[in-house]
Amino acid sequence: MKVKRILHVTDSMNKGGIETFIMNVYRNINREYIQFDFLISVSEKCDYEDEILELGGMIYRTVPKTKGIFNYIKKTNNILKEMPNYEVAHIHVSSLISALGWLLTNVKNIPTKMYHSHNTESGRDFTGILRKGGQIVLKQNSTHLLACSIAAGEWLYGNKNFKKDKAAVINNGIDTGKFCYDKKVRKDMRESLNLDNKFVIGHIGRFNQQKNHDFIIEIFKEIYNQDKNSILILVGKGDLESMIYDKVKEYKLQEAVLFLGLREDISPLLNSMDIFLLPSFHEGLPVVGIEAQATGIKSFMSDKVTTEVDVTGLVDFISLDHPAECWAEKILNYKDYNRVNTKQFIIENGFDIKEVTSKLSSLYTNGEG
Repeated sequence: MKVKRILHVTDSMNKGGIETFIMNVYRNINREYIQFDFLISVSEKCDYEDEILELGGMIYRTVPKTKGIFNYIKKTNNILKEMPNYEVAHIHVSSLISALGWLLTNVKNIPTKMYHSHNTESGRDFTGILRKGGQIVLKQNSTHLLACSIAAGEWLYGNKNFKKDKAAVINNGIDTGKFCYDKKVRKDMRESLNLDNKFVIGHIGRFNQQKNHDFIIEIFKEIYNQDKNSILILVGKGDLESMIYDKVKEYKLQEAVLFLGLREDISPLLNSMDIFLLPSFHEGLPVVGIEAQATGIKSFMSDKVTTEVDVTGLVDFISLDHPAECWAEKILNYKDYNRVNTKQFIIENGFDIKEVTSKLSSLYTNGEG
């Protein structure tokens, strides 16, 4: 049987929520029948690039839209002409403008076009009548409207469009065998990071405006003022990292805040934490939020994160209008929280990667999930 190659269209394949989701599926899909190739718009080598090539995928590069829309269209179309003829394009987007941008290229000529919403807000996007018009155009020029949550689907495509037959939620699945609570893993990781007897608050995410690191530091400062035994772990990289480090220095918290950079050992790190913190300004449905719950950790997220992420009852949502003191008080109430095994909750709510991969495989091969 001929291998069916799926063209994934996304900005990059660096470590982030969208990219982690794609790679989770890629690792679990039957690559004797389905293969992934990637069209990205960054010139630098991406975090997942070596693994993609090892798994048999191809990577094609176009220029970023910031280089000029006409240059972007010309370059992208030249690349598409040189590529094989794909039957399926899986287009990952975080804004309506981004989604419609691909319709300006020859991606529009691929028979099956699956648009996939991964967000609930974008800094620069259409509003009002332009937005409604764009949603109609997108609906007419796609075969499938996918989203990581109902909230993400309704935001990008509109409430009515996302209730039509070609609309579907594709859960941000995780490996439930890998992400689980393990006392020995917790002990070993805490020892390696010198966290014994510490109250550990953790965050995993890119250092960008969306993740609200500035507020994370404000919250932790209040926690630390009440409990000098507290430690904050920050996992990730990004443009705002140096600014956040300067703020940590300003508050004289250097000894209490660990900047760990990009890491592969996310499950052990989550096991080492006592609290997971995600005060984002917006999220589609954060993969890391599911991963955190799978390790049985108590999580605190902003009310801007869709409540669909809470599949275990372990998430408390707090308004971003509430001051850091309020967040700190609620978090400190869970210093002695006893973790629970949540694997069955994750599976029953459809977030096991094997179930998600099976659904996408059916979409790729039959058009139905």
